[in-house]
Amino acid sequence: MTAATQTRRRSKFSFARLPVIRQIREAIGVQRWMLIIGTILTLVFVLVAVFAPLLAPYGFGQLKDAS
Repeated sequence: MTAATQTRRRSKFSFARLPVIRQIREAIGVQRWMLIIGTILTLVFVLVAVFAPLLAPYGFGQLKDAS
């Protein structure tokens, strides 16, 4: 193998090299499903936090019943 070939292989991004993907592949049984469910819940919370201004565009002081 030449140095150029090794450089090309290292420069390619692979999702399989991500720690979460590697752990999901190594996990078995209930451990795998708990890891998948936890990852999905975390992604849902992150998406809700990112889009929070769109989901609730008004502050508490702008509500009709605010005192």
